Amino acid sequence: MVGASVAIAFIDRIQNVGGMCHFIYPQLTEGDKPSTLYARPATLQLLRIFSKSGSSIGALEAYIFGGATHPDANDDMLHVGEDNLAAADKWLEHYGVRVISRDVGGNHGRKVAFNTVTGEIVTDKVIAIGASTGGTEAIRSIITQFSAIMPGVIIVQHMPPGFTSMFAERLNDQCSMSVKEAEDGDRVMQGKVLIAPGDYHMEIRRSGGMYRVKLNQHEKVCGHRPSVEVLLNSVAKHVGSNALAIILTGMGNDGAEGMLAMHNAGSRTLAQDEASSVVFGMPKVAFQRGGVEKLVPLNRMAKEAISITAGMN
Repeated sequence: MVGASVAIAFIDRIQNVGGMCHFIYPQLTEGDKPSTLYARPATLQLLRIFSKSGSSIGALEAYIFGGATHPDANDDMLHVGEDNLAAADKWLEHYGVRVISRDVGGNHGRKVAFNTVTGEIVTDKVIAIGASTGGTEAIRSIITQFSAIMPGVIIVQHMPPGFTSMFAERLNDQCSMSVKEAEDGDRVMQGKVLIAPGDYHMEIRRSGGMYRVKLNQHEKVCGHRPSVEVLLNSVAKHVGSNALAIILTGMGNDGAEGMLAMHNAGSRTLAQDEASSVVFGMPKVAFQRGGVEKLVPLNRMAKEAISITAGMN
């Protein structure tokens, strides 16, 4: 986890080797001993290890994370995140390392896991929820039980334009998580719920070490825009085993193929059971097609989701 501190992940794709350094302060002050708590010593130490292992520094690629502003920081520490980012840029440029992705700034911390062989950045988990008839109350009953440290949640609820923004505003007043109607490019992140706007499909895309949503007005799918199918298929493709899908009460079959795609991609998949559904259509079809690992009563769905995401590697 990085906050105002900065982590730099390096990958040599020729040697298939990577590594990560982390520092808390941008530069040494008078009287300080060189330490990897500081930007240059931390960066230089790791680059020397790469050189000794046969990597060319010019072949390295770098990802930068962190540099957040702490909302409660005193005056002396208020700009340390910004200064750490400037130091990272300075020394990477000095040593000739190309930066290919950045997930920096803001006032939130970041969880970072880095595969040192493939160079893959393992990001936060994602919860995708789809619903139709009866779904607004089902969604409310679930996400009001989520804490502010739950993985990012993305939701498609069949609703016309205008109603989704009002729905998001009501939920935001009731939830520990931040809830808003999604805008194109919004980041999917811990503690945040994004609801697809009426008349827009919502998809998820990976951007370096983070996920963002993309909105479009392509043709209706399964008779709907937004469509659960569109969302879940994109989650299967871009998130895979880092995701949990939940399909709730609703008429028809929207989302059934997306649930199957997610199941086949290694995602966890749950559906609301018949007894607690207003209309047991979407969950039933998804279950019949093999995309659902478990039918769950609505009053147990939040607890099940919390347990699953807590256990994800």
